Amino acid sequence: MGLFPDRKSDQTLITADGRSHNTKGIISELPVTIAGNKFEIDCLVMENERSSLILGIDWLKKFDAVIDIKNQELVLPLDNCDVVLSLSTNIEKEIKNGLRQEFFGIGKEFCEILKYDESQKVDERILVLNTK
Repeated sequence: MGLFPDRKSDQTLITADGRSHNTKGIISELPVTIAGNKFEIDCLVMENERSSLILGIDWLKKFDAVIDIKNQELVLPLDNCDVVLSLSTNIEKEIKNGLRQEFFGIGKEFCEILKYDESQKVDERILVLNTK
């Protein structure tokens, strides 16, 4: 990504899979856009083979996020509206390559998934973002 830590950190993170990760430092006030809204966050940098971002408790507290387990949603209250994100994930196994692909639900209110035929390959599915 071409980003480098601007502060040191000696924290060790334990991810949901139980693995420990040493951190490489902190990137301060990294702008992250979620559902068209910009949030500035302090990011701990760690080695990760995925290009994913893990939002921790500090981030959730800073933006007064609400985790609604019953409805499987993360709600980010803003001045003029709430951003609602789905907490559910779908995991598809790609047998041909032995790779696992994950499709994360994002902003139920802002996207729709077109229907697809079960016989189609995972890569042929289409996600259309509704920008209205």
